[in-house]
Amino acid sequence: MLRRRQGVRLATRPAILLGVVAAGLVLAAPAVAKVAPDVKQRFAAESGDLCHLGVTAGVLVWPGAPQENPLVHVVGAVADQPDTPCGHDDRYTVARFTAYSKRQLVDLQERKADDEKVGFEFDLGAAAITARPVDLVTVRVCRLSKKPSIPYDYCGPEQRYVRP
Repeated sequence: MLRRRQGVRLATRPAILLGVVAAGLVLAAPAVAKVAPDVKQRFAAESGDLCHLGVTAGVLVWPGAPQENPLVHVVGAVADQPDTPCGHDDRYTVARFTAYSKRQLVDLQERKADDEKVGFEFDLGAAAITARPVDLVTVRVCRLSKKPSIPYDYCGPEQRYVRP
């Protein structure tokens, strides 16, 4: 009778050992990390004049994992609109995008339109010396003179977009 119990014990020990090893392998397998999805944020800015002669609008795409991808992807358009009741004013429009990381300037990009609408797509932060994640983007639209005889340039209010 003792042998039978020992036989049962001996037969179940490999099964138990195999179960422990299998459980250990499952627990030791590398976990698949969840990657946070990118966040899309709309942006818009205008030149600040009564006729809205210069405008820009589009989407900022903030990376879900900013430590792995510190850039902000920008997609949109800038428009210089002379066909308004205000008439043509011999200026062109510039949209300025400024990227900051912890209050330090890391990149500046400009897109220009002259009597047209121009689409654009670029990454902010690529010009940074260190790969620090962008946490603030500012957008401003300015109207700049084509001729020296036009006395002044002007800009609309700066729009601020903080990482969501």
